[in-house]
Amino acid sequence: MKRFHTRALGLAALLTALAACSGGGGGGGGGTTCNNTCPSIGKTQCSGALVQTCAADSSGCLAWSAAASCGAARTCSSVSNACVADLCQGVPTNGVCASSTTVQFCGAPTGDATLHVLSYECSPGQQCQIQNGKASCVLIAACVDGQTQCGGASTLQTCTGGLWQSSNCTGACLNTALGGVCGSAAPTTTFSGRVLFEYRAPNAGLTDWASAPSLSASPAILVVSGNANGTIYDAVYTDLASATMGQFTIKVPASPTVDDALLVVAAADDGAGKLAFAIADPNFAISGIQAVGPTAVGTSPRAWSWRWPLSGLTNGQDLTITEAMGAGAANVHFNMVRAYVDTFLQFGHAGPPVVIWLGYGTSWSCGSCFAPWPTNQFGVPFAGQMFLGGDSNQQFWADPVTSHELGHWTMAFYGTSPNEGGPHMLSIPTFPGQAWSEGWATWFSSDVRADPIYYDKQAGSFFWMSIADRTYSAGVTWHRPSPTSPDGLLQLMDENEVSAMLWKLSSLSANADAALFSALASPRMNTGPFKRGYTRHVWDVAGPGNFVNVVTTGDSVPMVADFLDALECAGVSRTVIDNATQPTTFYPFPSAAPICQ
Repeated sequence: MKRFHTRALGLAALLTALAACSGGGGGGGGGTTCNNTCPSIGKTQCSGALVQTCAADSSGCLAWSAAASCGAARTCSSVSNACVADLCQGVPTNGVCASSTTVQFCGAPTGDATLHVLSYECSPGQQCQIQNGKASCVLIAACVDGQTQCGGASTLQTCTGGLWQSSNCTGACLNTALGGVCGSAAPTTTFSGRVLFEYRAPNAGLTDWASAPSLSASPAILVVSGNANGTIYDAVYTDLASATMGQFTIKVPASPTVDDALLVVAAADDGAGKLAFAIADPNFAISGIQAVGPTAVGTSPRAWSWRWPLSGLTNGQDLTITEAMGAGAANVHFNMVRAYVDTFLQFGHAGPPVVIWLGYGTSWSCGSCFAPWPTNQFGVPFAGQMFLGGDSNQQFWADPVTSHELGHWTMAFYGTSPNEGGPHMLSIPTFPGQAWSEGWATWFSSDVRADPIYYDKQAGSFFWMSIADRTYSAGVTWHRPSPTSPDGLLQLMDENEVSAMLWKLSSLSANADAALFSALASPRMNTGPFKRGYTRHVWDVAGPGNFVNVVTTGDSVPMVADFLDALECAGVSRTVIDNATQPTTFYPFPSAAPICQ
């Protein structure tokens, strides 16, 4: 009855409207011809942040209403021409300068929930500026306070008050990824050794971590010889080549004292003498879950390091970082080196430095996540931050997770991230922006590890999946898209279906993945508005697959169909793409009509 009644009312209204109007142009009562200024009743358009609604006037003619407010915490989106939630009260995702030294922006780390306003302070010598539409701290002085570098063979430069101040070293000046240091002039000899670390791989059944640790060499990790008084004799990195991985030769004092030691630091350079990344302990006073934010660290955070007194070492001896010493941080360093090198080789240049926060006993509100939030630590400016769990799940052994988060770093700095925030769950289809972002990161993790198996331990439970054959552990169903979905390319997708399609595309030949990295950095994936018309969503979850409080922000962002366009427009064949997407059976990407830049 309700459905019939609605139809009857619609028909009655239609008959009334037809009776009231005359002429082909649409008119008001009494034969008045209408000059409609809007398309149909109920349509909306934006007037700045205000909204106008199409309505009939007293003559039955259509006209735009006066501009009106969308209401509290809402604004009008120029993309959808409708009111949407203004989650950040007018602060854009690209940020604004809240003051000359404060950047304010709308954002959320990967894996976190809704967008919110965040801010960070510029370091002395920096100023907030808008460049290419994005707010950031820009160096206006000669340097950032606290930085050090070598100004000559025996000259150390220290940044003070935004200016380089030079001082003479008694020995040679040594450049490291963490800055310049003065080396000692004391007589030295050499020490050769190798850095190893213990780690836990998954057990054979992929049900938990192995019952006993394994041992690995540690590549490209910083080794320093010195003492607690600040005297530095030398600084080198361990070898990266597979045949000599972890080996090093370093200058040490010819007559070491009890204070002299070798220090291994979880940091690496970018191949050009600058810092690539550092693994650091946030050093919270108490263990437990910590909220993620641009300044979410405890007092006196420190880079992970391990010390061996020289008096107890024999030349040629291995330096082994054991589980009891915090080998989880060394394992994270290993995975960062592997992924960073692969990224450098793909793009041909280094990405900006990132700090990875890992504290034993510390977990994060986002689980594990990455955010492109600048921070200055240890006198070094970082462009992004990664947060990894160090609780009883021992996520620092989960190599796929570390590489996955660096996949988000790759998208943020070489491509464009959808910045689509909201909880997501295994095997539950999610919104296209998040499916693209998470799918890329999982594929990236598998690509750099050359392994389609992804594994992790969360809340005491171990799980795995294979993006090569689309299987989950414990018989969990793998949901695939439908070619008949009314939402077409914009339908909800299992993020790992995106990973599986990318894996298929990158497995065709030894260097097939190069096309994917190139497409990520292409103008098609970095110039908005994005052609497939998707806009960012945010949401909450009230149970598996039950999305609530869904908000369309109206911000144009890329998704996997845009990426497939970029691939095809760059020359990847239609046949190859169809083989990955299976458009007539699963994901209906129209390879016959790609949208190019």
